[in-house]
Amino acid sequence: MNLGPTVNSESYDNHPSISTDSLTLYFDSRRTGGSGSDDIWVTTRATTNDPWGKPVNLGPTINTNNIDLSPNISSEGLTFFFDTRIPDRDIWLTTRRTPDDDWGTPVNLGPPVNTSYDDTDPSICVDGSMLYFASYRPGGVRRQDLWQVSIEPIVDFNGDGIVNSADMCIMVDHWGTDNSLCDIGPMPWGDGIVDVQDLIVLAEHLFEHCPPIEAQEIRVDEEDNGSQIELDQGQILVITLQSNPTTGYQWEQVENGESILEQMGQAEFKPSETSEPPLVGSGGWEIFRFKAVSAGQMTLKLVYHRSWGEGVEPLKTFSIQIVVR
Repeated sequence: MNLGPTVNSESYDNHPSISTDSLTLYFDSRRTGGSGSDDIWVTTRATTNDPWGKPVNLGPTINTNNIDLSPNISSEGLTFFFDTRIPDRDIWLTTRRTPDDDWGTPVNLGPPVNTSYDDTDPSICVDGSMLYFASYRPGGVRRQDLWQVSIEPIVDFNGDGIVNSADMCIMVDHWGTDNSLCDIGPMPWGDGIVDVQDLIVLAEHLFEHCPPIEAQEIRVDEEDNGSQIELDQGQILVITLQSNPTTGYQWEQVENGESILEQMGQAEFKPSETSEPPLVGSGGWEIFRFKAVSAGQMTLKLVYHRSWGEGVEPLKTFSIQIVVR
């Protein structure tokens, strides 16, 4: 049955994607009233027995002045995939906290999903563990082939190479919050709150070894003070700063309300003295690990001070500008 003139236009209408409750339908169209030659639109209805309403353009957050196509909504309605031609067709995603919220700023999935060839038509499976798409990349059977990529939750929160009680403690510390590092269930990208769904996922991976991938780590020290550091989402920023806790001084992050970085566990102290045990009073380094969890910019500032010295200027300050792509 044709959806009729309320939904269909005299222009190109294609790539429908319907929500799990069958009340929201996304599609792309070349009709007038959009931002570019092809835009993504949405129509809704109150019940499955009601007719579809007048389509609404998803607006400039999603649509560009280029070609925006192939919408695909996840089963829980919180993650939205599509492809955009800028200048080649790449796959993007956007998320929202609840089905009633607006969509956030889209993020390019980057390599290995996107290439310098056209990568199009994303389709996420019901449990969010696999993304299917079409691509013109080399290595296929014909010019355009179907490909798939798995989406796996990151469960080694502190990056020590094994999923164990330390990661469990990090989750407990963030229980009931929207901490994106620990929000790993029921979908791999979470659902906006750290709760039993995330605990179930973590328990499924307990005692698994997750060797750190060195290529994902960006390492900085005090020589980088005042510089700008660029990260891709998912990369780990490792900051190593000279410290001597026996003096009462320790490094501490100055909170600024930004959430593009998540600290991975507590800072680790590495003594400079190699004897066993280290000599009392010997200094060393404090090592902080942060994961880039969302796109944006922020100033990351750490101060070297005594926690009880309220109102006293810190002995040292370390500050870098962070840009997450």
